[in-house]
Amino acid sequence: MTSVIDISRASVTIILIGGCAGNAAENAIRPFVIGRKNWLFSVSQKGATASANLCSLIETAKANGLETHAYLKIIFMQLPNAQTLEQVEALLPWNYKGGVG
Repeated sequence: MTSVIDISRASVTIILIGGCAGNAAENAIRPFVIGRKNWLFSVSQKGATASANLCSLIETAKANGLETHAYLKIIFMQLPNAQTLEQVEALLPWNYKGGVG
């Protein structure tokens, strides 16, 4: 049976030799890990949820090759005019075809 110490040593070894340094998921969350102490003081649960949703939208836009500032500007202008679910879904980062990038 593998012990916790053996697993921990293996994990440390992988990190030390650079096994996780190029991990795209790890690199994507790094700004949020650095800023998490600031978010401990969210005034309300709704505010924390709104922040998480916005951060998720931004990172998903980045992962889909969109320039985040331009994308957010466009969707915040177009989203209030969306009247059907299809119009809203067309604005999601993986569906967006508006040429921001």
